[in-house]
Amino acid sequence: MSAALPTVLHLENFTTVITTGKLATGFYNSVVYATGSTIIGTLFAAMAAFVLSRNRSRFNRFLYFFIILGIALPANYFTLTKVMQITDLINTRIGMVILYAAGQIPPPAGCLHAWCSGH
Repeated sequence: MSAALPTVLHLENFTTVITTGKLATGFYNSVVYATGSTIIGTLFAAMAAFVLSRNRSRFNRFLYFFIILGIALPANYFTLTKVMQITDLINTRIGMVILYAAGQIPPPAGCLHAWCSGH
């Protein structure tokens, strides 16, 4: 074996990887997860930021800081896995979309909160 570039290009290797490795299924899942979680996460972050910036109360301030804590604190995966098992969302596409969307909410909620409140 050497570090030289190949002299002959074998395109059948790409076909084997695409068919045997189920590349199309993986690509489809990635598109579904990314698109769904981005739409849901952005929508919920915008709604939360608008309400929390317009209705100023002690409870809403606590709720804002609770959401922002999601940026710094790690998720408890044992509890998360148990909740997903109980709700029958584990190993499902919708479960993955909801999980990814929930993880995306805190950063844009903080940015949009500052934008909506004018700070």
